[in-house]
Amino acid sequence: MEANEEEPMSQHTPGPWKVGTSGITIILGGEPGTRLASFSVEREADARLIAAAPEMRDFIYMVAFETIGKPDATHKKVLDTITTAARALLARIERTS
Repeated sequence: MEANEEEPMSQHTPGPWKVGTSGITIILGGEPGTRLASFSVEREADARLIAAAPEMRDFIYMVAFETIGKPDATHKKVLDTITTAARALLARIERTS
């Protein structure tokens, strides 16, 4: 991020958001152990996707604004780093690993 740029103001409830254990419930958290809100969805896959929203936002922010890797990193190394992070995020959402 350039020195004169500022992080866009985020208006969403801060993470972590979690999928609850009773039924398919999204728990919107703030401070650890604090439940700010919760709501139910019909499918667990939807719950996992919604719960991952703060982490997806952070990933997009990293790609858009942060320096990835060392200053002398090749484009391939930067792309490999982004790809690895994206695959890990998808695996957490889809529970494939």
